[in-house]
Amino acid sequence: MIKRILTLALSLVLCFGHVASAEDESRLNLSDKDPAVKSVLLEALVGSRVKLRLQGDVVLIGALSGLKDADCIFQVEGEKDARTFAIAAIRSVEHFATVRKTETPKSAPTMTELLERAVNDGIVRRIALTSGKSYRGRVIASDGKSVKVELSDGITVEIPRPKIESVAAGDARIERRERRARTKRQRRRRQQGYMTEDPNRTRYLFAPSAKMLRKGDGYFSQKQLGFSEIAYGVHENVTIVAGGIVPAWLIAPPAGFNLSLGAKFGLEIAENLQWAAGVYGLVIPGFGGDALAGGGFVFTTLTGGNERYHGSVTVGVPFIFGDDDDFFDPIIVLAGNIRVSDGLALVSENWLFPSLLVDDADEGSVHSLALRFITDEFATDVGLVHIPGMGDDVPLLPWLDFTYNWGASY
Repeated sequence: MIKRILTLALSLVLCFGHVASAEDESRLNLSDKDPAVKSVLLEALVGSRVKLRLQGDVVLIGALSGLKDADCIFQVEGEKDARTFAIAAIRSVEHFATVRKTETPKSAPTMTELLERAVNDGIVRRIALTSGKSYRGRVIASDGKSVKVELSDGITVEIPRPKIESVAAGDARIERRERRARTKRQRRRRQQGYMTEDPNRTRYLFAPSAKMLRKGDGYFSQKQLGFSEIAYGVHENVTIVAGGIVPAWLIAPPAGFNLSLGAKFGLEIAENLQWAAGVYGLVIPGFGGDALAGGGFVFTTLTGGNERYHGSVTVGVPFIFGDDDDFFDPIIVLAGNIRVSDGLALVSENWLFPSLLVDDADEGSVHSLALRFITDEFATDVGLVHIPGMGDDVPLLPWLDFTYNWGASY
């Protein structure tokens, strides 16, 4: 009943516009409409000549051929084949009272059908997401709920079907057009208060958060000019890390050789709430006369919050191995990240050693505060670290971390 009423109301509006003037246009703003209402309103225009304005300020003029599921089939004037894109991507529609008789609405496959036909056809396609990100690769599987895409480097990513905005063959002209539209869309999102995703969201300064790298994503981090680290998302829920103090390799080989290794497993247990657990350690061959020695900590982390602000509580147990294997009293890390603007965040990380705090409150903690400068692929942390137990001689230590992010999402 509601659907019929909305369709009738829209039809009356459009008919009134036609009577008023042969050149008149009736414009509907759909950006704030519910998807179900948007579909009903568009259904009344099937077969009409309209102007569509999509996300990214893309304007198309042509015939609205039809609707199917959550997709719109549209025949652009001057193009041979009809286009298929998500109804959710339509911001507004303008109806032209004068319809060109030479235009015959053409049928086109829905997004689901298009993806199913693309499976294993060998064509490289650009798949744009509603978040503004995109992937370029070959579609190898599609079941209506998700799509698997093989990227150029051989990595396979799985994308939920509702997050796909459009699919296009990966030729140069289409990529340039989509790149311009994506840049405009990102600029507009920032102007409207949306935040660019923090590429360093998986950690604070040194301590981890429970947020995970996506499969195929990775980063290279250079901390304090001497400590280098590489991380890679082998799965949506598993990240591995390797690194070391590279200058020590060069200054005093082979005794100076060292290697840091780590792994983190994480899950999203609720909206804006993640949990992770893992291990991180430093291996020093030949240290203290042992063939293999080192230390590290096992940890579990709970993170709550969104892109604007999030905080974590981490509990870790330090250990050493070698001639004497031992575990030590647990430590607690309280950390937080607050976005000041799209390109700037305030990061704090505080390590607490409960067994030491009982004896001396000045020697049982380490505190840090830093500014994080954020772009799409890079992040730089500049801050200060305070260790109360070091006294007044060294009240503050500088912190510097430069990170480059790469992979399927960049």
